[in-house]
Amino acid sequence: MIYKKDASFSYPIFSNTSSSYLDSEFYFDVTSLETNSNEYKFNFEYEISSIFIEELLKAGEASLIIIIQSSDNYFKEIPYGMNEISVPKKRLSLSNKTTLQLHIQSKGDIYFDNCMDLSPFYEVIKDSIHIEKHKLIGYSNIVNYSGNKVKPLEIIEKAVDSKLPTAFKIELSSSTIILKFKEDAYQLKGMVPNNNLLNMYIYEGLSRALTQFINDNIGDEEFIDLTELSGSTQVNDLNQKLLDLMENKGIKELYPENIDEVIALVSNKIVEKYVESVREVGNYAG
Repeated sequence: MIYKKDASFSYPIFSNTSSSYLDSEFYFDVTSLETNSNEYKFNFEYEISSIFIEELLKAGEASLIIIIQSSDNYFKEIPYGMNEISVPKKRLSLSNKTTLQLHIQSKGDIYFDNCMDLSPFYEVIKDSIHIEKHKLIGYSNIVNYSGNKVKPLEIIEKAVDSKLPTAFKIELSSSTIILKFKEDAYQLKGMVPNNNLLNMYIYEGLSRALTQFINDNIGDEEFIDLTELSGSTQVNDLNQKLLDLMENKGIKELYPENIDEVIALVSNKIVEKYVESVREVGNYAG
């Protein structure tokens, strides 16, 4: 079963929308899908912010389960740290829109008396919290994978135009966000091994594109209910890519005041990676 909406549990649950944990980031993304005559191969990545949950997985006290919902349903336990899974085609028939999610399930009795990750609400009662075998203890965001995975960097296009009146300019085409530079040097290539120095350009481009998305869809409402737009056809390919991207991250609402929060969710630590690159430049300079 894939959890598409928040569910109520009588014990702490680890999910991106739960308040049970102080830091409850359970990030999941499918990076590619390969296929041959016999099987599908899904490549994916995930991050779990809770030390307690991570230790349970490492110790084998909890299992990580991938669930694939399509024309057929498929689930399988995967070793913690694994980033790919092969599924025989005879076990799974992919539809135009395949939905995936990661679950964390208890493999035995779990007690929370030593858990330091819970929110203050559970502090006085955590010694009495007991979860039995085969209970769900966490679930990730949902990934809707149609075969053409949309990631932030894949909707970004870069160009150099010496005729630009300014050093940098953003243009929105019908399908991409174009980052235009007057000189190639402004792209800051080669300054650090993993160049995330471009992230601030990308951030501004995503902000501009989401603003356009809002203008195209909000009408007279105060916010856009993305669940109502699900399955609709957008005015251009760029808006459709943005909608798919937000759906993949489980984002339900969009309005001008939450653009920064949406960018943080869809881009996987874009600011943090930028800061780390700046620090690397400083270390080299020192």
